[in-house]
Amino acid sequence: MSKSALVTVREFQLKDETAVKTIFATGMMGLAGQIWTDAYSLWTFPAASVGTAAITFGLCKLTDSSILTTTLATLASAAALPAVFRLYVNKIMADYVNASLSDDLKDIQTFYSEKGAGPGSVFLVACMTSAEGREEVVGHVGLERKSDTEAELRRMSVRPGIRRAGIGSRLCKALIDHARGAGFKRVFLATSSAQQPAMKLYKGQGWVEEKVAKHLYGVVGIHYLGLKL
Repeated sequence: MSKSALVTVREFQLKDETAVKTIFATGMMGLAGQIWTDAYSLWTFPAASVGTAAITFGLCKLTDSSILTTTLATLASAAALPAVFRLYVNKIMADYVNASLSDDLKDIQTFYSEKGAGPGSVFLVACMTSAEGREEVVGHVGLERKSDTEAELRRMSVRPGIRRAGIGSRLCKALIDHARGAGFKRVFLATSSAQQPAMKLYKGQGWVEEKVAKHLYGVVGIHYLGLKL
């Protein structure tokens, strides 16, 4: 990020839609590689033939492609586990992205509004403005009302290439300030073990881990954190 660039946080506008969806999709698909790396470090692949068979079966259930089914059946050996698992993770993440783009991210302005998720809901974007005045969306985060006293932090993401520059921290702080101003007493979120920088950010701002659930054959931990306001 250029030293001359100015970063501001503001509420989402319709003109931001394409940038937000691109940042979200790119970020989520980028996690697939991290999850695969974590799996490789945790598992002894030559001894994991059971895992190979289980993942192959999962992929066959996820797709109607007879070609893919036949190919995976051929590849279902312990030696092939890394390639099979990478394909499996890519499929899972692609499905998650598509589901999200059809859910709250389909119509961001409506969903994160008083008439949508309810009073206090908001979607924020971080914008980088160059010395020449060109504004570019580089990050985003949403707050969804869950009750009169609680709200959920969702869709936190910063564009790859300009992370570790404090943009996520600014987005999170702005969202907390908004939540407090809206009268919420607690905010909560879920993130994964593959998102260690995000985990460090949240805990550094006082979020407390409440529970952890294991997914994808024990490779990924989903961490649930809360923050009292």
